[in-house]
Amino acid sequence: MSSFMFCSVFGSCHDEDEGLPCVHDDNTICADKSCFCVSGTHVRAGKCFKDGTFGGLCSELNGETCQLDANAECQKGVCVCKKDSIPSNGICTAEEMFGGRCRGKDGQTCMKDDNAECVHGLCRCKYGTTAIGKLCLKDESYQGRCIGDDGDACVNDQHAECLDKVCVCKKGASAVNGSCVLDEKYGGRCWNGEGTPCRLDKNAICISGMCTCRSNTRIMNGICRIDGAPEGMCVKGNCHGKNVDCDSMSNTCKCKVTHFPYAGKCVKK
Repeated sequence: MSSFMFCSVFGSCHDEDEGLPCVHDDNTICADKSCFCVSGTHVRAGKCFKDGTFGGLCSELNGETCQLDANAECQKGVCVCKKDSIPSNGICTAEEMFGGRCRGKDGQTCMKDDNAECVHGLCRCKYGTTAIGKLCLKDESYQGRCIGDDGDACVNDQHAECLDKVCVCKKGASAVNGSCVLDEKYGGRCWNGEGTPCRLDKNAICISGMCTCRSNTRIMNGICRIDGAPEGMCVKGNCHGKNVDCDSMSNTCKCKVTHFPYAGKCVKK
């Protein structure tokens, strides 16, 4: 890699670096052997700051949130960090989030990120998590870092696989509330239209694009079970059908020891 005579904007750069960012400032570009701010940034204190975020220019009224930084506000045409936030990696970061200040003791979980902990007054990612964007994400889980080859299963999410060292949902699964869930099954996405049965769970129906248990059923071990039926919840202490009894300890319908559940019934072993 070639070196530069200067690291700041308007410093010198070499012919072979034409069109590339100058060292130590990603908001610059090498052109005609000099470093210039790229479009959408402006120089301040010898460094190029992106407009609409910390240190950059803004057009909002004083006190209004800057366009590209939710934790920055416009003051006299420049984005500054709002109260209870600090500059971190070129943007303003709120307290109790990765990169922001924290008020707890060392090792205490940061209030706005369960995967971050307080270390010497700043939120840092806990062991086994990695900072991606503004959050600390658990390794080997959806959107987190993975160490396997492309296509390898992610250790902490059975429906995610490794792609370019990041966990993404496998084919046939979608992201729901931060994890990958099988489509066409309770809690997963569905595509066949409102009120239609979900393909992988006959007791679930599609409501607003999500598989939801039908009436008189509830989720049991990841599947919608009919109340009163084998493996379903008891109804006022009773179960329906032959060779099935209500287990008072779990309040679930269990087949007699001489039978096993199959297709919603108790079948003799």
